[in-house]
Amino acid sequence: MFTSPDGLAALRRVLVAYSLHSPEVGYCQSLNFVVAMLLLFVDEAEAFWLLEAIICKLLPENYYTPDMSGCLSDQECLRHLATDRLREPLRRANLLETDWEVVSCKWFLCIFVNCLPLATTLRVWDCFFHDGDEALFRMSLAIFKLYQDANPGFGGGKGLGGVGGGGGGTATLAALQVFADNLHDVDELFQTAFADQRYETYPTPEDIYGGWLRLVVSIKL
Repeated sequence: MFTSPDGLAALRRVLVAYSLHSPEVGYCQSLNFVVAMLLLFVDEAEAFWLLEAIICKLLPENYYTPDMSGCLSDQECLRHLATDRLREPLRRANLLETDWEVVSCKWFLCIFVNCLPLATTLRVWDCFFHDGDEALFRMSLAIFKLYQDANPGFGGGKGLGGVGGGGGGTATLAALQVFADNLHDVDELFQTAFADQRYETYPTPEDIYGGWLRLVVSIKL
């Protein structure tokens, strides 16, 4: 869609309209991925209001402003959560001492678009619209955990099955993104993400769709 003139024009119209509507945000590079995903399923007007809902309702303040202070705060929270939950394997890999934002900031700003396979991303978006910012943390920690489980050398200096092995924290980050790019088992991802979930059941499609509608209506009002 977005290689065609019509698709690119639709994407541009939504982004320009939002930059005029919210000049304090303007245009942040990751917003093109977010809007492109929305336009796969809704028209331009609905994509605009869903973008407004994402920025104003689902994410903390100042996520896409020039200083990105909201997103950077989330990165620090993710660092503490990963240290608390994964502990020694991550410490031994020196992962938490690397430029953490290289990978995780892109995950959060793009809401995993172009960071996971499309089918996996769509399921993550369902969860995001239902649970908000919390979903980004759950999925990120689950990816770390699955990467660790799939690669016993993770944390022991051996890298990812020969990909980026022995190269220290930077190589580990690169290998981690390669792993995420190929994370097709969405059920395993969700089972890992919600292993400590207090809810008895997952949200139903009706719950998720109702959440989308409530967000759009609340913003338009």
